[in-house]
Amino acid sequence: MEEPVLSAYNKALDDLSKLSGCETPCKLEFQLSGSLANASRVKKAECVARATEACQLVCNIIAPDDGESLFNSLTQKEEVPEHIQLLIMRLLKHRLEI
Repeated sequence: MEEPVLSAYNKALDDLSKLSGCETPCKLEFQLSGSLANASRVKKAECVARATEACQLVCNIIAPDDGESLFNSLTQKEEVPEHIQLLIMRLLKHRLEI
């Protein structure tokens, strides 16, 4: 028997897929117990695959005409220049002192 949280999750993704006309992601069959770093290779791969599918579905719903670009932007790391980081820290510090 499926856990209540897994059942609710799978139903939600199924409903969203049907309403949006997107492909239904594979069902989530387990929740990871413990950290991803300590999971087996198989469990890690399964978790990454299910999370990727769910994120792609959400991106396609948020940006129906360009969900792929939205999804790809999630995985791009843009480093903030050090001088901008320092400026932000100063502004935050000043704001907290007011």
